[in-house]
Amino acid sequence: MPASNPHNDLFFPKVAGLKSALPEHQVAWQINKSFDIQMGLNLEWVRPLPDEKISLHRHYYCYFEDVELHWHLIKNKGDQAYFFQSNPLFDYLLICQGEDLYNYFDRAVQSIQTNSRVEYIYNIPFQKINGQNLFFDNFLNTKKFLEAQYV
Repeated sequence: MPASNPHNDLFFPKVAGLKSALPEHQVAWQINKSFDIQMGLNLEWVRPLPDEKISLHRHYYCYFEDVELHWHLIKNKGDQAYFFQSNPLFDYLLICQGEDLYNYFDRAVQSIQTNSRVEYIYNIPFQKINGQNLFFDNFLNTKKFLEAQYV
């Protein structure tokens, strides 16, 4: 983990951008089917905007308890803004948070590319995301996802 990470007790999330014309529930189903994951609909992701406004984004979530990985599928375009402002090309963001010792994220990306109807998936190096500290803070601190709220 780079020393410049202000959140020294956490690991950088791994992020992939997905392009798909499918609705979010079908994208989640395609990911579940292709990688044998159990992502389910969670509470909507809240992204704060200027002037005390918010944008709501559909969010799917799964937790791999054995290896302590949190998986998120977030619809990039919310009701008021894009979550990933610098790249509205992507319809969804697949995010893996935690120490991925067994390369589950890379295996998931490969499996989704070959076994699903998602048109395009691109692995985004987190360190190259413009304004990564804002993205990181927004992702990790704006909303805490609790397993008790998982539906």
